[in-house]
Amino acid sequence: MTREEERLAIAITGARRHRVTPDELSAFLDIVHELMEATGIVDYAQVTLAHGGAAGVDRYIAGIARQCGMVPVPYRPDLALDGPYPGAPCVRNGRMLDEARPMVPIAFPGETGTADCVSRAKRKEITVREICVRP
Repeated sequence: MTREEERLAIAITGARRHRVTPDELSAFLDIVHELMEATGIVDYAQVTLAHGGAAGVDRYIAGIARQCGMVPVPYRPDLALDGPYPGAPCVRNGRMLDEARPMVPIAFPGETGTADCVSRAKRKEITVREICVRP
């Protein structure tokens, strides 16, 4: 794989009802830049952002990522793969981590689904970066 073909995969998780603050957005971009520097990735186009495709954190950060030139990849619940609701989003979390193979999942404030995604990543021994910006 050439340097241009190398990719940095990250994933995000967060609540549907959470509104990302400017400080949280800044923290997210700082983490992305830190990861890019650590891996030698120099172009946002080499960064893949896996997300759940839900309203709230997922769509907002995916939009920011797209504006920066990153490649957002939604992992929406697929009933054929993930089973019926209400469990489908949690099963999808595992599928997203398995398929996207993120170097680091980044967790914004969340609820049950976010906690599930963080727990699944930790069970896979993937270091999770949690964004907890205090006023």
